[in-house]
Amino acid sequence: MRTPARLMGAALLAVLLAGCGHQLLWERWQAERAFWQADREVARIFVNPRVARPEDYRRAESAFARIARIFPAEAWVARREPMAREIAEISGRATLALARLAELQGRSAEALSGYRRVIEEWPDYDRLRLDALEHLGDALESNGDGEGAMRAWERMAREFAPLDSARDEVRPAVLEAPLALAVIWEQRGDRARRDSTLVAAELRLESSMRRVSGSSASVALLDAIARGRELRGDVGGALDAWRETLSAGGADTARASRIIQLGERELEAGRADSARVYARWGAEFDGPPRLRALELLARSFERGGEPDSALDVYAGIVSEFPHNDEATAGARYQRALILERLDRWAQARSEFGALCAAQPTHPLALEAWTRVVEHYRKLGESELARIEADHGLAALDLLISTQHDDAVRLRCFEARASVQLADDRVRDAVETLRGLWAAAPVTVAGARLGAEAARRAGADLHDAALAGGLWQILAERSPDPDIRREAGRALGRPVS
Repeated sequence: MRTPARLMGAALLAVLLAGCGHQLLWERWQAERAFWQADREVARIFVNPRVARPEDYRRAESAFARIARIFPAEAWVARREPMAREIAEISGRATLALARLAELQGRSAEALSGYRRVIEEWPDYDRLRLDALEHLGDALESNGDGEGAMRAWERMAREFAPLDSARDEVRPAVLEAPLALAVIWEQRGDRARRDSTLVAAELRLESSMRRVSGSSASVALLDAIARGRELRGDVGGALDAWRETLSAGGADTARASRIIQLGERELEAGRADSARVYARWGAEFDGPPRLRALELLARSFERGGEPDSALDVYAGIVSEFPHNDEATAGARYQRALILERLDRWAQARSEFGALCAAQPTHPLALEAWTRVVEHYRKLGESELARIEADHGLAALDLLISTQHDDAVRLRCFEARASVQLADDRVRDAVETLRGLWAAAPVTVAGARLGAEAARRAGADLHDAALAGGLWQILAERSPDPDIRREAGRALGRPVS
């Protein structure tokens, strides 16, 4: 509720602004204030549309519609005064927000019309038009109009410079548009269109580079050049561009991240020795960059045929980062995998055991129980596999009985079914999954286990009823569409 003092203050401000010949200043203030109020209404919707209520949408739409009505495009867009252009920009932003709200509520035709209106009626407002084109392309793609989406992305790549000259800031949407187009041309087998799109984009990027060489903006431009070259198959050229990013300034964490990213790309290109150089460089930094660099160093040793050196680096990670659960679990698990590949099973089994003892509810620890059983099954040691399976199932049952976190309990039940499948206890696995799904959702991991159990129930046990029961659940509840379709085929009916 407004107090008399606040009302008097607003009235006095109106008199001062309007009475002193500053009508335009007064109108800009009104537009900015109205947009600020509308933006508050829409903030909760754009952050998480799923929890927004119908009344939230109504209030937001009413606020933005009021701005568009009071400050119509035809009255402001053609004016040249700086303050008038600011008002026109606010009006365009309100129109764009209305289109976004329509899209979020499933009114696709209205949303597409709104985006196109902004593009057409605000021709000299680059940032506004670019935002509208980006939303238009995404909306068209979501509605299954791939050709329309491509036309929007082509306009973004053709009509807008990669760099906003007024701010010397990169335009991420313009960087991404030609890359997205190139991926589509590649998928269609049209490499000539792919290459022409990427070469044209690189020429524009290089032109923009001359304005911002050595700055943080140059890093984004060089990264786009590198990704374009990578898509064309020019791995060496891509790595050259990524190396150039190292000459740019910035905070230590940003520089360390670029060094490690370059090492990771060297490793992807099969250059383990070069990756190792960057990993050691990155390891000179403290904190998270050092951990990431050490993990890269271990992988580069392993890829380069030096598994013992990789084992040493992973052991160092466990020692240096004892309170980082993800790092220590990953390092122990990778040590176990390397030792298993080296036929040093006793040590690998010990490493798996240490992981399960130290971090029993970590996903990798839960997975370790299955890997141990699978190892003995591959060797034909069915009795040892059975003993390890019993041991793992007892440990998992204890976790299930003592855990109060529903997500952890769900993962433990899935691990239980996985161990049972590894030990050829298919009926037990089916029972575990059916019991779990009576009270819990079917996850992607659970759906994959269920599909394997159903296949084996049919193929190994020749029990169509047992398999059919699982397929029925998966056809209705699997979050994986491929598994839903497989279940439908098994049941003899189409499933979307």
